Amino acid sequence: MEMLQFISSIVLLVVVVGICIFKSPSLFIDHLKNEKSITKGILLVILIVPLIAIIVEKAAASSFNYAYAYAGMDYGKKRLPMCESGGVNDRLTSNVGFGLNLYQAPEKKFFIDAKYTHHSCAYSGDYWDYDAIGLELMYKINFK
Repeated sequence: MEMLQFISSIVLLVVVVGICIFKSPSLFIDHLKNEKSITKGILLVILIVPLIAIIVEKAAASSFNYAYAYAGMDYGKKRLPMCESGGVNDRLTSNVGFGLNLYQAPEKKFFIDAKYTHHSCAYSGDYWDYDAIGLELMYKINFK
């Protein structure tokens, strides 16, 4: 059930933000028809990120505390370096990836995760995109 919520949320995010940027559903659909690489990217995110989440969950269940997959969008104040100038929107980027917990403190507040991130322009062409692996240090504040 939660995987279905995750996939539905990705689709909803892509559609709602797309309609807001293009100011009409028909203009958004026309853009997806004309910009095949952007459409492929959106479809890959919708299909691959949940698949990666399932694979990582199954593979890591016995050895690690947790794994995660994510998809999101960020909006910059100025044109972002990975977006081509003059595109539909040169401030909105998409990010997808997954992570694997390497260490969790006994109190479950401090974590070290290995992660992979793909970042690119959301609805416009990419000037640069990046794929990166890295470490994430997190201090978590639990309210409940």
